[in-house]
Order: sequence, then structure tokens, then C-alpha cells
Amino acid sequence: IFGRDPEIVGYWLQTIDSEILNCVLEQVQLYQQMEDEDFSTPIGKASAKSGSLSHNHLTLVWDKTYTQKSQHTMRIVESGTGSLTKKLGDEKYFRLLDDRRQLDFHLTPQ
Repeated sequence: IFGRDPEIVGYWLQTIDSEILNCVLEQVQLYQQMEDEDFSTPIGKASAKSGSLSHNHLTLVWDKTYTQKSQHTMRIVESGTGSLTKKLGDEKYFRLLDDRRQLDFHLTPQ
């Protein structure tokens, strides 16, 4: 908790206003899927060319000189077990149900 009083000295017939804002600095890894395309951030979509994004009292700032291309890597985001069932009389639609995570997917193979 920040509890410091402002150290401003006022003079006769003068009104002094001061404001102290608390600030938090956090390093966030940003990823851009395609070149010259907007990318997702914790506070919304941003353009790599702009170098900053503000929303309410939050501001993201990035240095464009450190951007670099990297190869796509596959990784497991979620895993689970479920049952795959086929809709009766129709071979085009499948249903994948994971009871433990309460997920229900309707699949159409292409």
C-alpha cells in the first residue's frame, strides 16, 4: 500500500493540486501470428507497428526493434478423455463428450 503525502510547497494566493498514481510494471510475452496482422494482448487487439496500446488505466508498451520471427511450435494446451459418438443415420456428424471437464464438441469432418 502506498501511503505517502505529496511534498509540494504552496505560496500565498496560489492553489496547488498534486496527484500520485500507483504503477505496476509487468513483463508480458506478446505473439503475432502473421506479419502485418493485429495480435491479441491482455487488454485487446494491437498493431505491431504502433508500439503501444492503452485501455482505461492500463498501457502496454513494446520495443519494435526486438521483434523477431520464430518458427511455430506445437504444444498441448489441454488434454482429457472423452467419448466419441456418431449421430444415428448420419455419417457426417460426430459428438465428442468429456464428462470430467464438462466439454461437449460437435464435429463435422471435412
